[in-house]
Amino acid sequence: MEQSSNNIRIRNWVEAGGRSLKDAECNRWYMDFANARLLPVLAASPLLAGDELRQGAVALALYFRDVIARSGGWHTFAQGYRARYGRTLPFYGVADSYASDEVNAEDVAFVLWTVKSRRARSPREFPSCCSPFEGELLRLARSVFALMDEDFEKAPVDDCRSADWLMAASALSRPRSPLPEAGPETRLSRDARRCLDYSRGEPLLYFADYPRLRAFFTEVLGWEASASGGLMEDLADERAFVVYANAKGMLLAPGVGYCFASGRNESYDASRAVRQGYELVCRPGACPFDLLKYGMSQGLLPDVQLPVSDGKRLLLDNWDFLARYYLGDYYEGD
Repeated sequence: MEQSSNNIRIRNWVEAGGRSLKDAECNRWYMDFANARLLPVLAASPLLAGDELRQGAVALALYFRDVIARSGGWHTFAQGYRARYGRTLPFYGVADSYASDEVNAEDVAFVLWTVKSRRARSPREFPSCCSPFEGELLRLARSVFALMDEDFEKAPVDDCRSADWLMAASALSRPRSPLPEAGPETRLSRDARRCLDYSRGEPLLYFADYPRLRAFFTEVLGWEASASGGLMEDLADERAFVVYANAKGMLLAPGVGYCFASGRNESYDASRAVRQGYELVCRPGACPFDLLKYGMSQGLLPDVQLPVSDGKRLLLDNWDFLARYYLGDYYEGD
């Protein structure tokens, strides 16, 4: 492979780190570090390929730059994560030698995880997910850390602040709203009240297919079909519906019932939940967020897991962060 095809150029650097870095005198040093030091090590690893090589080199060089500058996107993320969760990093415990103003192998591993775990750009795309403990990822993190540690005293301080290149600050600062639970004194919409009366107070109702959902709409909720007989016909080919009745009203989610473990849910499919359930947390639009919150809080999603080794524990321990990272505006979105 010709390294020149992946060389970091000023355009790549500015696109990732923000226009404030465009005229910084330190750009050349960090771009040279990315091209001459990082790219050969990354290219020698089977972990990264194609565009990931350039993306990885840029992200790691920006991390190095931010640690030296003690500012920028990395520090915004690290401070926001610590304030939100009271821990240093997602996934990783940190050694006693960990220092926030120095480079750390755990940080490098996490940056590599973000390169391999890409967010979907639209609800039609699927995210990718890498194990944060994949052997080659940890080995590569140690190699990159050694390069940074070797050049730590040589790296110049850049006074320009990088953008939020790793994760938007708003994604971590956004508060998580309490569930819209319906109490005895809650004023409910007509549809929500009829749902709860029908289910004898159970917030979730399950419908295996469209004909049964349609019958519920017409016979229980009293909805009228159009003159042509249609009622939400765009859902006719969907299955495994979940209806969530709460203080906000009635929420309808198609195609997610296979994940919800309940004796009242005939669509529940544990094997499919193992294979595809992570999409509820990681794919924008796959599941309304209030329903996801309710399912996680009530233990109704026992088989949802990341598609990696030890994926169930990783998702259970980190699901709120993963949702913030992957879902973007869909986190707490309507």
